[in-house]
Amino acid sequence: TKGLNRVRIVEDLGPPEGSVVLSDPRESKTGSAYPLQAAIANEAVQNIFSGEHNLIIESLSDYLLLTTMSDICRENGREALDQRWEITPVGQAIGLAILTNLSDDLPIATLLAGSKGESLQLLSQGLDQLHMDENHLLYPGVASTFEDAEMEDLFTQGDYVKLYNGAFDKKLKAGSLSKSGQISERIETKQKEPLDKLAIAKHLLRNQQKISFAKSSLDRFETLVRLINEKL
Repeated sequence: TKGLNRVRIVEDLGPPEGSVVLSDPRESKTGSAYPLQAAIANEAVQNIFSGEHNLIIESLSDYLLLTTMSDICRENGREALDQRWEITPVGQAIGLAILTNLSDDLPIATLLAGSKGESLQLLSQGLDQLHMDENHLLYPGVASTFEDAEMEDLFTQGDYVKLYNGAFDKKLKAGSLSKSGQISERIETKQKEPLDKLAIAKHLLRNQQKISFAKSSLDRFETLVRLINEKL
């Protein structure tokens, strides 16, 4: 990305304009800037996934929940994420294939998908695009009896409702929720509004020293951490 100020894009607009030379890629109208965008994206990917042991997580909320609960596990004498992991939240995991396919030199990474459904979608796309194999694909449901669990479902219902109430100053009762499905969907159905998972994850991060968790919540997060560490 050095020397971008010296980059010029030649664009053929056809008659009557003919060929024009652009100094600002944002002015491109025909897709002539795509090679430049690809080169910048490739360099960004190389910089982000530069470590030997890369753990790629779908969302920032999942990243905050996992790393914070890992710290809590460590403080309670349980297994925590190995410090050799270079952990990167990447936004939508499905779009990761486009990014990683730009480079053939990336080290093998472990991907933590948001749920089993999303991991199956990645499998259908072909993990060769992601420079990984099926053995390096995990999802929260591997640590739960609920296969399609999201990260939020690793908490007991009572623990996650406690986090929800603390984040939004609510008084939702855990027992008032339906019994099946992902807890995020059950809260949205009960409250009739979208659930801001990131706000809840940030609340956990800020208040982790003040909140106690059920043994089963810690058990499930420790199980996920252990399975992740086994991929090293």
